Amino acid sequence: MKKILLANAFLISQFLMAQFSAQDVQFFVGEGTQTAYMVVDFKDGTDDRSYAWGFRFNEGETLRVSDMLMAIESAEPNFSHETGFNGAFLNDIVFNAHNGLAGEPDWWSTWSGNSSDGMNMNGGTSEVLTNEKWYGASYGFSNPTPEHPAQPIPAYHSLWFTSDDIINWFGDGNNQSIVVVDFGTENEEGFDSFAFGVQYENETISAADLLETLQTQLSGFFYEINEGKITELSWAGFQGLSSETNPWKTYTGTDLSNWTTASDLTSIELSDHEWLGLSFGKRRPITPTDETEKLNNPEVLSPKTFLYPNPTSEQFFLSSNKVLKVEIFDVNGRIVKSIEQPKGGINVQDLAKGIYIVRIQETDRMETRKLIIQ
Repeated sequence: MKKILLANAFLISQFLMAQFSAQDVQFFVGEGTQTAYMVVDFKDGTDDRSYAWGFRFNEGETLRVSDMLMAIESAEPNFSHETGFNGAFLNDIVFNAHNGLAGEPDWWSTWSGNSSDGMNMNGGTSEVLTNEKWYGASYGFSNPTPEHPAQPIPAYHSLWFTSDDIINWFGDGNNQSIVVVDFGTENEEGFDSFAFGVQYENETISAADLLETLQTQLSGFFYEINEGKITELSWAGFQGLSSETNPWKTYTGTDLSNWTTASDLTSIELSDHEWLGLSFGKRRPITPTDETEKLNNPEVLSPKTFLYPNPTSEQFFLSSNKVLKVEIFDVNGRIVKSIEQPKGGINVQDLAKGIYIVRIQETDRMETRKLIIQ
């Protein structure tokens, strides 16, 4: 059964006000039965200025904040740091495009407490770690005063997914980009997040052309763009219909750790090895589920049910006679027509001109098609 993911305004507003907690952390380093948390706030004016990691250790170990930072650096190739005074003073931290360098132009302040938003300044990175305690670093000691780390986003590992994990590539050419589509939900097997590789000849490719390649070559993949935003996207039984409270969000990057928010999808041009990320939930696109088996299925690679004529002004027909139900949605995700076990043509003369989404339910599959009414 296709999952239609419609946002609830109350839940979204609650999330925006919610404290970042241990349950929100995704990237853990170290081993052991106890856990400490690290928040690093670069204070650089970006919407991803502050990140959180988790660190596991065993009871009885005397480990310090400097040890936690060293463990993060050992695990994440895109993270580096430097301490002074035998590890007690924090000099530099660099993570992807973010950096805070000692004296250039400011210094790091360090923090600790019982929650992500309840830390106080401490004596530096030599503090001994305590189970379930939070530790922070905020760049800005004298500009104008030390500032508590802002609410973080969960850090992702740059190696959780790479181009080597893509088995099926779409399109032709020597350049490669990856599209990660995250529907914001998860199941027992993992996140409802999917990755697709696209090959192309030119030096750059637009985000719209990446998506068009997938829609053309991959049955069941459908998207709609309006005013630079994704308004609807569906794949593998999932469908996200954009709304004011839960829009599709767009990102660019080169791996899962360095997503950067992009405001206008139609202005995005990607080069070789650059990624496009689309997220329908609160999180940034996270580790994709391996879709190898699904993509190697020839029934997925070739559509099974077609609708015609398209565009139409009066009615359309379906190529299959085994359809159990047809639902027609407008671009706002509202059902405007539903037909059980349709026979013959489906009349659409009562619908206004425009673009619609047709959901076709058969006994063994669910498909989505775009319909244009003229």
